[in-house]
Amino acid sequence: MPNNRSRPLRIAVLALAPALLARCGAERGPQLEAPYSNPKAADQLVKAAPAGWSLAITTPDQIPRGHHWSDGYKGHGGTKLILVGPTQVNLHWSDTAGKWHDDPLASESLEIWLLPPQYREGLSALDVHAPIPAELVFSNDAVRVYAKPSHRLNSEEQFYKLLKGATATSWPESPHDTGRPLSWAAWRADISKALAGAV
Repeated sequence: MPNNRSRPLRIAVLALAPALLARCGAERGPQLEAPYSNPKAADQLVKAAPAGWSLAITTPDQIPRGHHWSDGYKGHGGTKLILVGPTQVNLHWSDTAGKWHDDPLASESLEIWLLPPQYREGLSALDVHAPIPAELVFSNDAVRVYAKPSHRLNSEEQFYKLLKGATATSWPESPHDTGRPLSWAAWRADISKALAGAV
């Protein structure tokens, strides 16, 4: 027999759900019917990067990291840019003898996703198993820009070769999910300034 005492609580939670989702940016939004591309905005973002930073790769049809983690989204994504900076990032690893090493196998990076204005993050903000999502950095009536600091391997071949002889590894110096700042300290402000009124 159902517990009628819990019914008011359930109704209250359901009533508050839309407001909670909107506050944390977890709106479902429409599914994109085609991959989004905005070459002008991409060019402006690359130009906004300071000296020592460069575009490493551009990938189409990508969803920002941590978005739509488990909500069944099947739509398309936007353009992903990875900009790499000058600061080297050490891999902290232990060999089979138990000795620890620090080797500069990666570089700081900023991952950026360009999506259309109607795109929304989805319900991942409510999923405790979802990774830390890319944050909304800029939005206007032409584009939404998400970004996340990370690191990019200098050489995958070198990394996987070293990995074969490692018993433990970590990236304590990486900006990826650690809160460590990038050498491009004003990246949020620079992205907004570069795109405001330009796309």
